[in-house]
Amino acid sequence: MGYELADGRNRAWREDDSVIIRIDSPKHGVKAMLAPFSAWPGLREYRWCVRWDKTAGTFYATAVAHRPDGRRTTVLAHRLIAGLERDDPLVVDHNDHNGLNNLPSNTWIVSRSQNQHNLRNWRTYRGRKPTSPYPGVSWYRWRNRWLAQIRSSGRLIHLGLHDDELEAAEAYRRAKAVRDAGGTFEDIKTTRRK
Repeated sequence: MGYELADGRNRAWREDDSVIIRIDSPKHGVKAMLAPFSAWPGLREYRWCVRWDKTAGTFYATAVAHRPDGRRTTVLAHRLIAGLERDDPLVVDHNDHNGLNNLPSNTWIVSRSQNQHNLRNWRTYRGRKPTSPYPGVSWYRWRNRWLAQIRSSGRLIHLGLHDDELEAAEAYRRAKAVRDAGGTFEDIKTTRRK
């Protein structure tokens, strides 16, 4: 069983090698942030709040800090624990998609593009089911056909409209094979149905 840590800003408890910080939010209710105990000296300097991130579909612990020039800035707990500065291009990825679970076993530092690989399907967590179980395939209701598309180097490539869902999945599979083999945008476009 853990014990309560004395702090004037936050209510916190130590459990083995972790600390649990209670965050009372008038808007979102009571939340608990998990962090490694080694990060407690830095975390105790702030009064923590929660912020809902609708893009990620999770809460994050935030605090307000004052810069040397007197301006205020927002501190994100997961970036503070990871030792990332505000302008650092790297991000902290949460394996379980819970932004309040900042334990080392749940977080790692990655680039923004690597972070995209751990995203949830946005249609699923917003309550809408995907129209197809196949990646890159969706129902295009305006034409009543299956749409196949793939993203490569930040560009969305249209792979055609198909009468059959499996045909659209096959078009995606061919384009993905070309993309994964190092193919260019033009190479991928040539895999489209004629």
